Amino acid sequence: VAISFVSSKEDILQAKEILEKNNSKAWVIAKIERKSALSNIDEIIDVSDGVMVARGDLGAEAGLSKVPILQKEIIKKCNQKAKPVITATQMLTSMINSPFPTRAEVSDVANAVFDGTDAVMLSDETAVGKYPKEAVKTLSSTISEAQKSYEYYKNYPPSPREAFPHAAAELSKILECEFISALTLSGYTLLHLCKFRPKKKIYAITPNKELLNKTSLVWGVENAVVIERFETEKELVDKFYKKAAINPLCFLLVTGYLGEKISKGKSVRHIKR
Repeated sequence: VAISFVSSKEDILQAKEILEKNNSKAWVIAKIERKSALSNIDEIIDVSDGVMVARGDLGAEAGLSKVPILQKEIIKKCNQKAKPVITATQMLTSMINSPFPTRAEVSDVANAVFDGTDAVMLSDETAVGKYPKEAVKTLSSTISEAQKSYEYYKNYPPSPREAFPHAAAELSKILECEFISALTLSGYTLLHLCKFRPKKKIYAITPNKELLNKTSLVWGVENAVVIERFETEKELVDKFYKKAAINPLCFLLVTGYLGEKISKGKSVRHIKR
């Protein structure tokens, strides 16, 4: 649920209260559009599940020339706090009426990737545009190309709670593994693994069905599977291979949750065939 014209953390907390009363666990995304939100940006990020840099109204309120710097600053804060961040508004506006983007638009999309955005969002391009399919293809190919030059492995100082996700990201530099898999119940382990931007692909494993679709918003997540029951680590791994339709020689498994019958502790394991 994206909340427009957020001014303070109270706006987000009120939205969460309404959702809770209606038995919804949907993530609440704060749209940063108002100048007043910039004064409270840290507290807004802290209580939100994610943030959208809504550049249209933000440019009107804060000034167009300030938008590029504000975009970079907000994205960096979200990255450091392990909160998903979306960059939106006029990404490929010319493609509303043209099958081809401008060079400036392609550069804009790529720079959002370099800034560290988790997602880039189209609006009019796909809602009312004449070339929605071409716009999505252009966005996808531009992001893929930009990721080839992205600076992976961010050196954010890890908190004690982030020790294992951070260790998994660091180990992935050294060990010859195909990907990292995060076993998570709440999403914390996954989000804080992605915070450190490992170059390896990331798979999410969760017993929590409500978390499944949310992972598509998170940076670097290749796929996510639900595994509700398992008795042993071997059973977990076998079910993961089957559900994800993969057969890797080895991968890293970072766990924030291993089920009551295995362990309540966290770990990083190097799983080999």
